[in-house]
Amino acid sequence: MEQSSDQVVFEIMNIDDDFYRNYIFEPFPVENADVTVSQLLTINTQDLYATENKENCSDTSRGNISGRFEKPLSSDDIKKKQRNTVPYNTTKNNNWAVHVWREWAENRNLQPETKQEPGYPIPVEIEQFRSYAEMDFWLQRFICEIKRKNGEFYPPTTLQNIAAGLQRYLRNEKSMHVNFFKTDDPVFTEFRRTLDSRMRELTNEGIGIEVKSADAVTEEDEACLWGSGVFSVDNAKGLSNAVFFYNGKVFGLRGGDEQIGLQAEQFITGYDSAIKRRFVKFLPRIRKNTQGGLKQSKKAASLMQPIIHYDQEKENSYSIYKIYESYLNLIPRRGNFYRKPLDGLNFSSGTIPQKDLKGYLKNMFIQAGIPLDNRNISNHSGRVTLCTKLFNKRYSDKTVKKPFQT
Repeated sequence: MEQSSDQVVFEIMNIDDDFYRNYIFEPFPVENADVTVSQLLTINTQDLYATENKENCSDTSRGNISGRFEKPLSSDDIKKKQRNTVPYNTTKNNNWAVHVWREWAENRNLQPETKQEPGYPIPVEIEQFRSYAEMDFWLQRFICEIKRKNGEFYPPTTLQNIAAGLQRYLRNEKSMHVNFFKTDDPVFTEFRRTLDSRMRELTNEGIGIEVKSADAVTEEDEACLWGSGVFSVDNAKGLSNAVFFYNGKVFGLRGGDEQIGLQAEQFITGYDSAIKRRFVKFLPRIRKNTQGGLKQSKKAASLMQPIIHYDQEKENSYSIYKIYESYLNLIPRRGNFYRKPLDGLNFSSGTIPQKDLKGYLKNMFIQAGIPLDNRNISNHSGRVTLCTKLFNKRYSDKTVKKPFQT
């Protein structure tokens, strides 16, 4: 079957966003000519122009009588909003914990011993227990019997995380008011004791004592990244690499959702006439420990104070201000921050896929030829570099954990 030109462009651009999938064949008006979104993705972002939203809010033919209110929401819409309050990685961990339960239950039901015990067969869907007493009974066995797929034991903290994931799933998805960890709740007392005992056994055996953490990027590493051309202000790829790293090192962004969800409008460059220095200002939004919901409504504003980096009088051979000023002038000033680099100093209107961003910093080290033996370099290494630098300068733990200004 012959592919359309839109499908070919779609493949080349490696676009996997639902928006583009849904609207790939929709005509898009550009200077009185109809082009598809896929064709638009091949246009340099410098050639794009902004259009005003001319929608008439009082258009009664669309059922929107007043522009003051949003359109009516369905129960599914409300449920989606509720789910959006849970961070992506938390949802991922919840689903993984449920998957472990399902695999264990299916396997345990095949064992002859299971048929002799109460509550047989074990519900593959954990919410389908007939009583909390039966759930408590089987959770005790579950937490002691599960292992990794390679046969190795889970570390103690992983067992605790699996239990927490099951609890969150039951609460958020099934509206069941369970609490596995409440010490004065008699319902799951036996499960808590079993989990505590199992964690102590594993710790005594030395399992899970060594904690993996990201390593910092050294000054030598940074110099090599510039010297090798992996960081550069002369081409789009080098600029993209540089802003990704300095978003961690300078502004303290974590390597996951905080990087992936960045928007261009969160960065402002300018000049402070009072101290005669240029600056880059970052405006934080939702972060891992600052979600801005009911629990943080009173302190969200203070937790999301702007972070400002002033160009130093004796800056290195590169200037943080110039890096960000150059990058922001080459991409749209609103919308996704990470755009696909093209040849020269050009960027596509398409964004870098999440799967590519997840290994961004490690791939930079490989491209620069920096050895990774016995080192754990990940996207989180940029933030670790910042924290290490602050600790070495004898800042207190409290200062490092707070929003800061550099």
